[in-house]
Amino acid sequence: MSSPPGIRTCIGCRRSDDRTALVRVVLQRAQGNRTGEIVLDRNRSMKGRGAWLHPDRQCLDRALGTKAFARSFRCPVDPKPLERQWAAEEDSVPQRCDPREGRPLAQSTGASAPEESE
Repeated sequence: MSSPPGIRTCIGCRRSDDRTALVRVVLQRAQGNRTGEIVLDRNRSMKGRGAWLHPDRQCLDRALGTKAFARSFRCPVDPKPLERQWAAEEDSVPQRCDPREGRPLAQSTGASAPEESE
């Protein structure tokens, strides 16, 4: 059974969300190599098997702790490149924002943050 278009499951928290609210990671393998490295797919366009995470350090840590990457990619993986890339780009990891106001949306609901009274 497949997901509705645009809905993906975070491998860290296992919640389903719109793909625009998640970050895609991809397994990159050298030819003939059984293991691979996990890297951020910032444009969501790299070839290969991908997995999805919320742009939240807790989801990344949970995925690392439960070995969700090895299950998702169905092979041994090296998460160190992803951890380094995530730490280096932590402030710029894509956030789901309201395009009209540039504010982060409430996570998983698709609703915008509460309006401020004037």
